Amino acid sequence: MIQLSSTTVASDRTIQILIFSNHEQALAHICDHVLTRKESHYWLILIPEYRRIVDPTEDRELDDLAEAFWNGRKQDSLQKLYDGYAEAIAEDLQIAIHHSWYWEEQHHRDGTRCCGVGLSGVIVVWSKSLVVSGRLGFSIGKETTMVSEHDRLSNPRPRRSSKPIPKVVLADTELNRYEIFFSGWQSVRNEFLATFKEKECRSKCRELADSGPISIKRWRELVSNSQHDSE
Repeated sequence: MIQLSSTTVASDRTIQILIFSNHEQALAHICDHVLTRKESHYWLILIPEYRRIVDPTEDRELDDLAEAFWNGRKQDSLQKLYDGYAEAIAEDLQIAIHHSWYWEEQHHRDGTRCCGVGLSGVIVVWSKSLVVSGRLGFSIGKETTMVSEHDRLSNPRPRRSSKPIPKVVLADTELNRYEIFFSGWQSVRNEFLATFKEKECRSKCRELADSGPISIKRWRELVSNSQHDSE
């Protein structure tokens, strides 16, 4: 079973946010995002342990690993992937709140739900005390596929693309990290602008509504400032 982690955030008040509600939810998101191409190609850069566990470009290896996870095997590798995934989510959740790169909307199940993005490009969706999704701008669709745990035993990666995807192993370079950020930023901003048409709604997140694309120079400055703040 995955040992779930949480993060503490401060906005109007300090709250503890759990990163996924249970083992099954965390595993479903790992399979649908971290282990699904081509999103997996970019998670390789953000999760240090990734390349020691599986090749993100090989569908057969990804299928075998996901199937092992759902059948209770290779739990050490699963925990390492979750820990790296959760750390990336937690860091970008903090940054999204700090820079106001998020918005709130009413959700039929969770009440107020927020969606934002941080400097690593992780798109985080969270409610009052729970992260419900973490993905990159390269994901297929917005949410995790609703597949039962039983069906996951035979179909552990239901979001796997039916179309051929080039096998590209990305180096951990500044340009590739900026590409991940830019894709996530644009995805969140476009979704925000499409969701809220009225100016009074946009004023709640002026940074998302009014700013244009963030250049690599500006992104580099923000990353440097963030690193200094954490020291």
